[in-house]
Amino acid sequence: MVSTLARNMDVQVITITVADLEKSRQFYEDVLNFEVKAFFEPTRWISYHCHGGAFFGILEASQPSGQPPEDEIFFFTEDIDTLWLRVKDCVKVVETLHETLWGGNQFVITDPDGYKLGFVKNSEKA
Repeated sequence: MVSTLARNMDVQVITITVADLEKSRQFYEDVLNFEVKAFFEPTRWISYHCHGGAFFGILEASQPSGQPPEDEIFFFTEDIDTLWLRVKDCVKVVETLHETLWGGNQFVITDPDGYKLGFVKNSEKA
């Protein structure tokens, strides 16, 4: 049973740590076309706008682990075909654009630090 407290929570910010802020910034802004919401120089943290009021942030790690992360982050997008055509030849592709078992479409790529980034368009959200 989900508590009423948890049911009434929305995600505000998700932040991942990256080894090289400038390299990651170039990837998220130039390749994926993310729009900067805020940059906080003292901690080397950048947040990006996401639909619905949440933010996605990157933070330069003071001591990068050197190990590829096992984390997966999925984003919903309405124009998955255009995004796929934009990125497929300039990123490491984990899964090409395909139809999912539930009738949506998705693809998965990695960012410069190895985070798996999935992009999904559900048939229900179309």
